Amino acid sequence: NVLLRNALLHLYGKCGDAVNARAVFDTIPKRKLDVVSFGAMLNAFCKCQQNAECIQLFKRMETEYSIAPNLICYAIVLNACTNGTAFHFGQHIHRRLQT
Repeated sequence: NVLLRNALLHLYGKCGDAVNARAVFDTIPKRKLDVVSFGAMLNAFCKCQQNAECIQLFKRMETEYSIAPNLICYAIVLNACTNGTAFHFGQHIHRRLQT
């Protein structure tokens, strides 16, 4: 059940356990992944200071999975950009949000 897995992703993210969050994320079939799944995984990475992984997953979400991010996903990835060294990507995201 995707709802249960998303809840587990959120729980592991809140607990700062990106390893188990990723294990749950990887069990969700590709066709069942949604913006909530990605948001929870992005948040888990960001909370665990895995900023590069967060940014990489955000990029894959759009390109590989064709899932449009919501404002929560944008906020999480912008946080990852400011915590990490992805200043230029953060500017790119900021420009996208302004249009």
